[in-house]
Amino acid sequence: MKILLWLLALGFILLAMFAIANWTLLTAPASLNFLVFTIEGPLGIILLGSTIGLLALCVAYVLWLRTATLVDMRRQAKELDTQRALADSAETSRLTELRAHMDAEGERQRALAGEAQAAIVARLEALERTLLDSLGETANSLAAYVGEVDEKLDRLSPSTGTRS
Repeated sequence: MKILLWLLALGFILLAMFAIANWTLLTAPASLNFLVFTIEGPLGIILLGSTIGLLALCVAYVLWLRTATLVDMRRQAKELDTQRALADSAETSRLTELRAHMDAEGERQRALAGEAQAAIVARLEALERTLLDSLGETANSLAAYVGEVDEKLDRLSPSTGTRS
């Protein structure tokens, strides 16, 4: 872009030097035919003026294109910001939903763990009761057996004591 700008500037400088060097020829009167009418005037000045006019139109067109591009870029930037804000909002919403789901899942897992712990404690208590009952029955049976053995020993003892 800078090279093109320098080439254009060089071209306009050369055109200006050409116009200054040939000013007498540019201002020489000539008969100009406009198809409908004819007038006397300097042909070089008219051509130079029309060239400058076309140059002004080109510059105005380039400025209009540049302005339209800048306006379009600004509109796109605003739309991009809007879309970015919408995406950020959606991401925040998803994160909030995920946090709520994770909290609910954590509560559910804690409830399941509590239920499992309560079931295990109840089972252990039932096993403990069963064990204590079995131990009590075993103690009673053992006491009964000891009582029977003692009774048998008592029966055997008096008869052994009389024989001696």
